[in-house]
Amino acid sequence: MAPGVENTQRLAAIESVNKLFKGFIERFGDTDCKTLTGCDFSSQEEADRYMREEIYKDTCFHQFEYVLSECLSKKSE
Repeated sequence: MAPGVENTQRLAAIESVNKLFKGFIERFGDTDCKTLTGCDFSSQEEADRYMREEIYKDTCFHQFEYVLSECLSKKSE
């Protein structure tokens, strides 16, 4: 059964996602992968550079840790 528009769990989920999204932008400045990593993934050369230079270690890993931490802290509330 789909949640109703006024379902409190649905509204709480929307609020939680909005808070996560806003917090992500406050912390990292954007949500666009190209902006966050400096890599244009539509280019194979850039995708290869992303892996070769391990750009994900200084970008994506920190972003993933943030999201996971926020989600886990919400779960424990």
